[in-house]
Amino acid sequence: MVILETKDLTKEFLGLKALTGVNLKINRGEIFGLIGPNGSGKTTCFNLITGFLKPTSGNILFEENSIKALQPFEIAKKGIVRTFQLVSLFPNLSCEENVIIGMHSKVMKSGLGETLFWWKRRDTKLVALRTKAREILVFMGMESLLNMPAKNLPLGDERRLAVAIALAADPKVLLLDEPAAGMSPRECAQLVRLIRDIQKKGITVLIVEHNMRVVMEICNRIAVLSYGKKIAEGLPKEIADNKQVISVYLGESKK
Repeated sequence: MVILETKDLTKEFLGLKALTGVNLKINRGEIFGLIGPNGSGKTTCFNLITGFLKPTSGNILFEENSIKALQPFEIAKKGIVRTFQLVSLFPNLSCEENVIIGMHSKVMKSGLGETLFWWKRRDTKLVALRTKAREILVFMGMESLLNMPAKNLPLGDERRLAVAIALAADPKVLLLDEPAAGMSPRECAQLVRLIRDIQKKGITVLIVEHNMRVVMEICNRIAVLSYGKKIAEGLPKEIADNKQVISVYLGESKK
């Protein structure tokens, strides 16, 4: 069953098309990869789906309802949550506190400010939030880092914390923007296992990634963008054997 769909999605900047007529259908519960050379439109597509940009034309459907006119916070409340290429954390707060902040769109009625000062209250609600935050960090393999300030984390753990914050919002669809960037082979292997575990929770994953080993290992299906247009879509092996993909995408890496 399709959970997220783009129909003829197009985005222009000052007359230049960053994305042209892109059609994607992401099925509930799958890991879907979006790949392509730098500048091919991958992040633009993410920004359109999550409401940070508005399409010039076309539509975006989530659970068969259009979301193209919604604001990012409204889309997040519906269940589409993303991470970013550049990790954005609260550096002076602990890992646990960062994850609790990630819950504000679902549980806090007074806004982000209430969440930021959660430790000044001791009511039942916040005890439950703290328990949930710890469960998420245990799931992420970060239980030993609960009280670690985010600013002291190495890059790999920063990226894992960013995913933990996204999971705190109880997503139905999780968009990961280059989660393996800067990671060592060991950290990449851990990331692959983590994304598979996220899928087992029933969460649909849409991933943009340049690490082809990671993409080919975990994705159920892959779409390829080049100059803002979709040039291929299929199973990982089909994409790996596609001559146009090899020429356009892999060929760039040899320059």
